[in-house]
Amino acid sequence: MNTQEKLAERFSENVIFHFKCGDLYEMMGNNEMAVKSYQKVITEDNPSLIELTELSKKRVDSLYALGSKNN
Repeated sequence: MNTQEKLAERFSENVIFHFKCGDLYEMMGNNEMAVKSYQKVITEDNPSLIELTELSKKRVDSLYALGSKNN
């Protein structure tokens, strides 16, 4: 478990950590885990971080589109 994952687990309500985990997973090519992390951001729907929620939605859509192209 990396530092970002530990922080996301310890501070589960902090969507910034979940977003960064998604970002890291995406960079590593682990799209399934990236989507799970981004979906946590979307589910929390933090009103103070609307842009982060919207960006997470776009990333999930992009990853799903990428997945359907590979099938």
